[in-house]
Formats: sequence, structure tokens, C-alpha cells
Amino acid sequence: MAATFKDSLIGSQQSQNAIELKETKPKEFHTFIVSQPRAADSHTLSSLRAQSTESPENEKLLPPMKNVVLIIINNFLSCVSFNIVIPISAEYSRHLGGTSSFSGIIIGTPTIVALLLLYPMLKFSLAKNGRMIYKRPIIVCAIGSILGHVLYSLADYVNWLYLILISRLFFGVACTMFLYHKRYVTDKTLVSPRYRTPLATCTTLAQAMGMCVGPFLGGLLSKASAHARNRVWDKFTSGNWIMAIVWLVYLIVAAFLFKDDLETSYTDTTVDQSVITDADQNSQRLTKNGMFTMFVVSWITFTSNFTLVGYLSSIPVYTSELYGYSTFQAGNFIALNFLLISPLVLSVTFLSRHIQDRIISLGSLIVLLFGLFLHLIIHECKREYLIPYFIACLIILFSGNVVGSPSVSLLTKQLPPKFHVRGNVAVQIAISLSDTLGAIFGGAISAIKFIPVFLVCFLINALGMVFLLCIWTSIKQKVT
Repeated sequence: MAATFKDSLIGSQQSQNAIELKETKPKEFHTFIVSQPRAADSHTLSSLRAQSTESPENEKLLPPMKNVVLIIINNFLSCVSFNIVIPISAEYSRHLGGTSSFSGIIIGTPTIVALLLLYPMLKFSLAKNGRMIYKRPIIVCAIGSILGHVLYSLADYVNWLYLILISRLFFGVACTMFLYHKRYVTDKTLVSPRYRTPLATCTTLAQAMGMCVGPFLGGLLSKASAHARNRVWDKFTSGNWIMAIVWLVYLIVAAFLFKDDLETSYTDTTVDQSVITDADQNSQRLTKNGMFTMFVVSWITFTSNFTLVGYLSSIPVYTSELYGYSTFQAGNFIALNFLLISPLVLSVTFLSRHIQDRIISLGSLIVLLFGLFLHLIIHECKREYLIPYFIACLIILFSGNVVGSPSVSLLTKQLPPKFHVRGNVAVQIAISLSDTLGAIFGGAISAIKFIPVFLVCFLINALGMVFLLCIWTSIKQKVT
């Protein structure tokens, strides 16, 4: 009996010791990592990174669907607001005593304002724990859009040309949200690498749809209100009043439904700093190759978007001179282009999971150069009829949309994580500059003439293709 009791006591002590040993193993393992030589550190760090990047949980990482939908809707509405003035801006400017060239400044002003406000908005949208609070720029975007549309509509009532410009300054505040559309869907703390390019292409599709609906809505409401005698609601202002109401509804919905995940700090997704060696720190630095990659991606984004916005802004002026188009007809021309483009962009969305980002960018650059060359042939042969011109514009607008769609996704796959925000800002700076310069350049096509416009667009895009081929091997990546 005593022996049995003694055996039981020894067994219980062994079990307790085993439990204590089991509980101390994680601590011992952590101590081992910190105290081992650098070679062991590097091996362990690689294992931890592999576990964090290849685990099924990370492969399926996605933000809440309602947040994704609100981001995409915001992108769509922002593009509608940006482009709704294109069919009427030249006539509205002349109506208030301005010129057609001034209309290009009206179109391009918001993005240069957004560029100046990028850094303050980035600081405003960061939480204390380092996480990005996307709800803040969403609210700012909605309020800025409402004020911008209201002031734009009141310019005719007070008969003051520069109130249009002031209204577009407010909309420039709203355009800071363009920084966050692709930033959200490529955020490494929210979206796994396999979903970044498809979601980024979805934002491009929303952008294409916005470019379709905006000019069409502007031209349609301009025609519907052509005989209105009320200077508050007329052919120049009706579309902007409608968009102000739409943005008010969006503001209310987003304020209640959009939720940011602030529970996990940014550093929670990274490896413990105690296991990072000098070699690992070097891998987290921005190399010359990384800097050149960032420059090339920003350059091709700038050139393609410059061409896209330049052609878009030139269409009302160009079609008015060639075919005697009204604002309604010019709006329909642009809308039909983007209506045909949207299914093509959607197909790129589905294919983007199986095609490398570099192939998407290079292929669409080649198509863009072909479209520009086709327009040159039509112009030089004096055969600039409606259908050939429409086809050339269709090719240029489609490829211009697609070239930059994987830009942010490509950079997040090539740059160290700590430089993702910097890469995103570089791309957004390229977009903002190209929106402003392209709109001014395209709006002044009647003064500049076609050949200089063609040469600038063709040469900068050809140079972008050369740059892309220079980094071709270094940006190769696996596709799922």
C-alpha cells in the first residue's frame, strides 16, 4: 500500500515536472533564438517569414467585404465627379467669360491640390499604433466633393468664373482619396499578395466605369436642362447638384458601415526585431535597383495616365472642331468608349491572377503605342472620319487605363514592406501630376495642334517601355 502510494506520488511529480517543462519550452526557444550566432538567427528568421507569408491564413487574408465595396464605390464616384465636368467645362468657361484653355485648368486643378495635400492627409490618416485609418480620408473625400459640387453649381448664379476654380480646389481635397483606393486593396496587413492585383484591377474597372458615367451624365443632364431659365439649375449645373446629393448619401452610409481594424498594431504583422540580423536589416533597405524600379513604375503610370487624361480632355474640343459636336454628343462619345472598355478591363481583372504584373504593363503599353500610331496614320491620310477616330480613342483609352492598374501591386511585391507607403505615394504623385498636366495639355489641343500632342505622348510612352524592359528580369514574380 505504501509502495503504491509512493509510486503514485513519484508519478504525479514526474507529470508535474513534464507540465512545467512543457510550459517553459517556448521561453527557452525564444532565449535560444536571441542567444544563438547570426547564422542561426538568419535561418530562424527565414523560417518565421516563410510561416507568416505561406500560411493558409495569410494566403486567404481579405478585409471585410463591405469595406472593399465602399472603397470601390468611392473610386467610382470620385471618377464620376472628376469627369462629369468634361463635356461642359469649355462651354461653361466661355459662358462666364473664360476660354477653352481655361477649361483644361478647371479639369486638372483638383489633382495638383491633392498632390500638395498628400503628406498632411497621410499624417491625418495614421493612428497612434501605426495603422492606417481609412475612414478619415473617406469622410474628408465625401465632404470635399459635396462642397465642390455645390460651389461649382453656384458659379453661374453669382456669374463669377473663378468660383469654378475655387470649387475644384475643394474637390482637390476630395481627390486625396485617390491615394487610398489602391493602397487599401494592396495593404499587406489586410490583403494577401494573391488578391492584391485582382482587387487593384477592380479599382481600375471602377475608374473606367466612372469615366464612362461621368461624361455621359454631364452631357445628358446638360441636354435635359438646356431650356431651363433658372440659373441655379441649368445645363451647366444640374449634373453637379445631382452628384452633391449622391455624395451626401454616400457620406451617411460610409459613416455608419465602414469600420477600421485598429486592434492590431502595424508591428504585429512583422517579425520580432530581436531576431533581425545585420544581413536582414540590409534586405530591408531600399537598394538602387529598388529605387529604379519605383521610378520606372511611377514613370509608366505618369505617361499612360497623361495620355489618357490628355485625350479625354481633348475630345470635347476636338470633336466640336471636326464634327460640330455639342456637349451632349461629346459626353456620349466618351461614355460609349468607356462602356466598351469596361468589359475588357473586367477581363483583365480575371486574368490578373494568372498573368504577371510586368506582362500586363508591357502588353498594354504596346497597345497604347499602337493606338497613338493608328491615330497618326488617320490624321496624316486626311481620313479622320468619326469611326476611325473613335476606334483610335477606344484603343488609347483602354490601354491607358490598364497600364497603371498593377503599379501599386507590383511595388508591394518588389519593395521591402517598410517602403510600401513610399512606393504608393510615388505612384500617386505620378497620377496627380499626369492628371493636371494631361488635362491642361489636352484642353489646349486647338492651340497646340495634333502633331505636337502625338509626339509628346508617343515619345514618353516609348521611353517608359524602354525603362520597363531594363528592369524586366528583376520584377519577375510567381502567379497563382
